[in-house]
Amino acid sequence: MKTQVQFIFLILTLIHFSNTLLGQEKKNSISLGGLLNLATGIDDFKNQHFEGYNLSSLKPGVEIAYWKRISRNIECGTGFNFKTSRISSNADTYFDATFRFRQSEISIPFLSKWKISMNNQNYWYVTTGVYCGVQLDIKCEFPVSGGWMKLEDNEDIEGYSGDFFFTDLYLDAGYAKSFKKFGALSISPFLLIRANKTWLSTYQNKLQYGIKLSYLIFL
Repeated sequence: MKTQVQFIFLILTLIHFSNTLLGQEKKNSISLGGLLNLATGIDDFKNQHFEGYNLSSLKPGVEIAYWKRISRNIECGTGFNFKTSRISSNADTYFDATFRFRQSEISIPFLSKWKISMNNQNYWYVTTGVYCGVQLDIKCEFPVSGGWMKLEDNEDIEGYSGDFFFTDLYLDAGYAKSFKKFGALSISPFLLIRANKTWLSTYQNKLQYGIKLSYLIFL
Protein backbone atom coordinates (compact mmCIF):
# COMPACT_ATOMS: atom_id res chain seq x y z
CA MET A 1 0.00 0.00 0.00
CA LYS A 2 2.86 2.37 0.78
CA THR A 3 4.21 1.96 -2.76
CA GLN A 4 0.79 2.70 -4.28
CA VAL A 5 0.39 5.86 -2.17
CA GLN A 6 3.83 7.08 -3.20
CA PHE A 7 3.01 6.46 -6.85
CA ILE A 8 -0.28 8.38 -6.65
CA PHE A 9 1.60 11.27 -5.00
CA LEU A 10 4.08 11.29 -7.89
CA ILE A 11 1.19 11.39 -10.39
CA LEU A 12 -0.43 14.38 -8.65
CA THR A 13 2.92 16.17 -8.41
CA LEU A 14 3.60 15.71 -12.12
CA ILE A 15 0.14 17.00 -13.10
CA HIS A 16 0.56 20.08 -10.89
CA PHE A 17 4.05 20.75 -12.25
CA SER A 18 2.88 20.40 -15.85
CA ASN A 19 -0.13 22.68 -15.40
CA THR A 20 1.79 25.48 -13.67
CA LEU A 21 5.01 25.53 -15.69
CA LEU A 22 3.97 24.16 -19.05
CA GLY A 23 0.34 25.20 -19.35
CA GLN A 24 1.07 27.88 -21.94
CA GLU A 25 2.38 25.34 -24.48
CA LYS A 26 -0.92 24.47 -26.16
CA LYS A 27 0.62 21.86 -28.46
CA ASN A 28 1.81 19.63 -25.61
CA SER A 29 -0.23 17.03 -23.74
CA ILE A 30 -0.51 14.75 -20.73
CA SER A 31 -1.57 11.14 -21.21
CA LEU A 32 -3.35 9.15 -18.51
CA GLY A 33 -3.80 5.46 -19.19
CA GLY A 34 -4.06 1.87 -18.19
CA LEU A 35 -2.25 -1.10 -19.65
CA LEU A 36 -2.19 -4.87 -19.53
CA ASN A 37 0.76 -6.95 -20.65
CA LEU A 38 1.61 -10.64 -20.65
CA ALA A 39 4.92 -12.10 -19.54
CA THR A 40 5.31 -15.67 -20.77
CA GLY A 41 7.05 -18.40 -18.77
CA ILE A 42 10.17 -20.30 -19.75
CA ASP A 43 9.05 -23.83 -20.49
CA ASP A 44 12.45 -25.50 -20.17
CA PHE A 45 13.43 -24.18 -16.69
CA LYS A 46 12.46 -27.14 -14.48
CA ASN A 47 8.79 -26.25 -14.85
CA GLN A 48 6.22 -28.77 -13.71
CA HIS A 49 2.61 -28.53 -14.80
CA PHE A 50 0.16 -28.78 -11.92
CA GLU A 51 -3.55 -28.18 -12.07
CA GLY A 52 -4.21 -24.54 -11.18
CA TYR A 53 -0.62 -23.42 -11.89
CA ASN A 54 -0.05 -21.30 -14.97
CA LEU A 55 3.17 -20.52 -16.78
CA SER A 56 2.35 -16.95 -17.74
CA SER A 57 1.74 -13.69 -15.93
CA LEU A 58 -0.70 -10.85 -16.60
CA LYS A 59 0.60 -7.43 -15.53
CA PRO A 60 -2.05 -4.71 -15.08
CA GLY A 61 -0.74 -1.19 -14.65
CA VAL A 62 -1.22 2.56 -14.96
CA GLU A 63 0.86 5.24 -16.66
CA ILE A 64 1.06 9.02 -16.77
CA ALA A 65 3.31 10.85 -19.20
CA TYR A 66 4.01 14.40 -20.35
CA TRP A 67 4.43 14.80 -24.12
CA LYS A 68 6.45 17.64 -25.63
CA ARG A 69 5.80 18.47 -29.29
CA ILE A 70 9.06 18.61 -31.27
CA SER A 71 7.54 19.04 -34.73
CA ARG A 72 4.16 18.54 -36.40
CA ASN A 73 4.58 14.75 -36.44
CA ILE A 74 7.07 14.05 -33.63
CA GLU A 75 6.60 14.14 -29.84
CA CYS A 76 8.84 13.10 -26.95
CA GLY A 77 7.42 11.92 -23.63
CA THR A 78 8.37 10.86 -20.12
CA GLY A 79 6.52 10.16 -16.88
CA PHE A 80 5.79 7.25 -14.49
CA ASN A 81 4.61 3.68 -14.99
CA PHE A 82 3.40 1.31 -12.27
CA LYS A 83 2.53 -2.38 -12.69
CA THR A 84 1.77 -5.37 -10.51
CA SER A 85 2.06 -9.03 -11.49
CA ARG A 86 2.00 -12.66 -10.47
CA ILE A 87 4.93 -14.42 -12.08
CA SER A 88 4.60 -18.00 -13.28
CA SER A 89 5.05 -20.93 -10.91
CA ASN A 90 8.18 -23.05 -11.18
CA ALA A 91 9.73 -26.09 -9.57
CA ASP A 92 12.71 -25.46 -7.28
CA THR A 93 15.28 -28.21 -6.89
CA TYR A 94 16.43 -27.04 -3.44
CA PHE A 95 13.00 -27.11 -1.81
CA ASP A 96 11.50 -29.63 -4.26
CA ALA A 97 8.51 -27.29 -4.39
CA THR A 98 6.62 -25.02 -6.77
CA PHE A 99 6.49 -21.27 -6.15
CA ARG A 100 4.56 -18.27 -7.39
CA PHE A 101 5.90 -14.72 -7.21
CA ARG A 102 3.93 -11.52 -6.62
CA GLN A 103 5.66 -8.23 -7.26
CA SER A 104 5.34 -4.60 -8.32
CA GLU A 105 7.35 -2.60 -10.83
CA ILE A 106 7.83 1.15 -11.11
CA SER A 107 9.61 2.68 -14.09
CA ILE A 108 10.26 5.92 -15.95
CA PRO A 109 9.63 5.90 -19.73
CA PHE A 110 11.68 7.83 -22.28
CA LEU A 111 9.61 7.71 -25.47
CA SER A 112 9.37 9.17 -28.99
CA LYS A 113 6.07 9.19 -30.88
CA TRP A 114 5.87 9.42 -34.68
CA LYS A 115 2.47 10.41 -36.08
CA ILE A 116 1.39 9.08 -39.48
CA SER A 117 -1.76 9.21 -41.65
CA MET A 118 -3.26 12.26 -39.93
CA ASN A 119 -6.90 12.96 -40.84
CA ASN A 120 -9.09 15.61 -39.15
CA GLN A 121 -6.82 15.53 -36.06
CA ASN A 122 -7.15 11.74 -35.81
CA TYR A 123 -3.96 9.82 -36.52
CA TRP A 124 -2.08 6.55 -36.52
CA TYR A 125 1.23 6.54 -34.68
CA VAL A 126 4.31 4.49 -33.76
CA THR A 127 6.07 4.86 -30.41
CA THR A 128 9.58 3.68 -29.52
CA GLY A 129 11.75 4.08 -26.45
CA VAL A 130 12.91 2.56 -23.18
CA TYR A 131 11.52 2.04 -19.68
CA CYS A 132 14.05 2.19 -16.82
CA GLY A 133 12.74 0.80 -13.55
CA VAL A 134 13.02 -1.39 -10.49
CA GLN A 135 11.16 -4.44 -9.16
CA LEU A 136 9.54 -3.84 -5.74
CA ASP A 137 7.80 -5.82 -2.98
CA ILE A 138 8.70 -9.26 -4.33
CA LYS A 139 6.76 -11.91 -2.40
CA CYS A 140 7.30 -15.62 -2.88
CA GLU A 141 4.56 -18.10 -1.94
CA PHE A 142 4.28 -21.87 -2.04
CA PRO A 143 1.17 -24.09 -1.83
CA VAL A 144 0.09 -25.66 1.44
CA SER A 145 -3.05 -27.44 2.45
CA GLY A 146 -5.87 -24.92 2.19
CA GLY A 147 -3.99 -22.10 0.48
CA TRP A 148 -0.63 -20.38 0.06
CA MET A 149 2.17 -19.64 2.52
CA LYS A 150 4.67 -16.81 2.16
CA LEU A 151 8.35 -17.68 2.15
CA GLU A 152 10.00 -15.39 4.68
CA ASP A 153 13.49 -15.25 3.16
CA ASN A 154 13.71 -14.90 -0.63
CA GLU A 155 17.45 -15.46 -0.52
CA ASP A 156 16.78 -19.18 0.05
CA ILE A 157 15.20 -19.51 -3.40
CA GLU A 158 17.21 -21.10 -6.18
CA GLY A 159 18.41 -18.46 -8.63
CA TYR A 160 17.98 -15.53 -6.20
CA SER A 161 20.03 -12.39 -6.88
CA GLY A 162 20.00 -8.70 -6.04
CA ASP A 163 19.42 -7.64 -9.65
CA PHE A 164 16.17 -5.69 -9.33
CA PHE A 165 16.80 -2.84 -11.79
CA PHE A 166 15.72 -3.34 -15.38
CA THR A 167 15.60 -1.68 -18.80
CA ASP A 168 12.76 -2.53 -21.21
CA LEU A 169 12.91 -1.76 -24.93
CA TYR A 170 9.46 -0.59 -26.07
CA LEU A 171 7.58 -0.51 -29.39
CA ASP A 172 3.90 0.14 -30.12
CA ALA A 173 1.61 1.04 -33.01
CA GLY A 174 -1.70 2.73 -32.25
CA TYR A 175 -4.58 4.99 -33.23
CA ALA A 176 -5.74 8.24 -31.59
CA LYS A 177 -9.27 9.60 -31.87
CA SER A 178 -9.38 13.36 -31.27
CA PHE A 179 -12.23 15.18 -29.50
CA LYS A 180 -10.77 18.59 -30.38
CA LYS A 181 -10.73 20.77 -27.22
CA PHE A 182 -11.58 17.79 -25.00
CA GLY A 183 -8.46 15.77 -25.73
CA ALA A 184 -8.03 12.43 -27.49
CA LEU A 185 -8.42 8.72 -26.79
CA SER A 186 -5.73 6.33 -28.01
CA ILE A 187 -5.30 2.55 -28.11
CA SER A 188 -2.08 0.73 -28.95
CA PRO A 189 -0.84 -2.87 -28.84
CA PHE A 190 2.81 -3.02 -27.77
CA LEU A 191 5.90 -5.19 -27.40
CA LEU A 192 8.46 -5.11 -24.56
CA ILE A 193 11.88 -6.74 -24.46
CA ARG A 194 13.71 -6.85 -21.12
CA ALA A 195 17.22 -5.88 -22.16
CA ASN A 196 19.04 -6.97 -19.00
CA LYS A 197 18.66 -10.00 -16.76
CA THR A 198 17.04 -9.54 -13.35
CA TRP A 199 16.39 -12.15 -10.70
CA LEU A 200 12.82 -12.79 -11.88
CA SER A 201 14.01 -12.96 -15.49
CA THR A 202 14.95 -16.51 -14.54
CA TYR A 203 11.24 -17.26 -14.32
CA GLN A 204 9.93 -15.48 -17.41
CA ASN A 205 10.89 -14.75 -20.99
CA LYS A 206 12.37 -11.40 -21.98
CA LEU A 207 9.66 -10.81 -24.61
CA GLN A 208 6.34 -9.43 -23.33
CA TYR A 209 3.34 -8.00 -25.15
CA GLY A 210 0.12 -6.21 -24.30
CA ILE A 211 -2.26 -3.34 -24.96
CA LYS A 212 -2.45 0.25 -23.69
CA LEU A 213 -5.47 2.58 -23.50
CA SER A 214 -4.79 6.28 -22.82
CA TYR A 215 -6.61 9.60 -22.65
CA LEU A 216 -4.67 12.68 -23.80
CA ILE A 217 -5.22 16.09 -22.26
CA PHE A 218 -4.00 18.96 -24.45
CA LEU A 219 -2.15 21.78 -22.72
